[in-house]
Amino acid sequence: MQKFDWQAYLDGSMDAEIRTQAEQYLASNPAAQRELDGLKALIEQSKSEVLGEHVPTDRLNETLRFVARSGTRSTNLRRLTQVGAAAIIAAIAFSFMMPKPTAAREVDLVKSGLVASVHDHDPKHATQQIVSTLGSSAPIVDLDCINAEFDGYDVGHCWMAYKFTLDGQEYTMYGRHEENTFEGVRPKKVGNKEFYEMKDGVGWYCVDHTVFVVKGGTAEGRWKVAEAAAQRTPNRIYATL
Repeated sequence: MQKFDWQAYLDGSMDAEIRTQAEQYLASNPAAQRELDGLKALIEQSKSEVLGEHVPTDRLNETLRFVARSGTRSTNLRRLTQVGAAAIIAAIAFSFMMPKPTAAREVDLVKSGLVASVHDHDPKHATQQIVSTLGSSAPIVDLDCINAEFDGYDVGHCWMAYKFTLDGQEYTMYGRHEENTFEGVRPKKVGNKEFYEMKDGVGWYCVDHTVFVVKGGTAEGRWKVAEAAAQRTPNRIYATL
């Protein structure tokens, strides 16, 4: 029985002349064609299912049974099918063992009433007012490095919020002294900072048990603001009373 490199056939890397011979062989061997079709379907199915939240094992098992049912088989094709199926099953098992990020959720740092909302284009002056209201440290956040305009701030009894405009989109960076805000959310390391992406924002921890979250605008813009702002909230660069 003639043998071909069926993997090369499927991925398109097979030589044109050999491919013509393989197609002639498949045309005269319906069982081999069915088996190859089953393998192709299995590979395509695995691309979406292995990386998904849930793998429908009933459909996967049905496909595997179909691949195994063929009456007349090419030895080379059967071996490829078995190896491919084993690799896919191993990938599925590995995907279940890997830690999954927590489902998207929202984080609300505004846990008390609003004390003041001020339109101010001077980040340093705004921080002084926030510190005076809170009676604790707060960062001076200037985002000129990404051409983001500082628009003002909100401050409550135990939280702060800096307002920016970037590329016509409005963003708010909320801050609060608390711990375990992002518990259960897988961090993403960017530079020397770990960030936490949630449904409605991008956050990070800072010193003195301070946490910040950027909300508003677009997802891409939130990351841009968060990465720039995180560089303005490092150790010991804080305004104090």
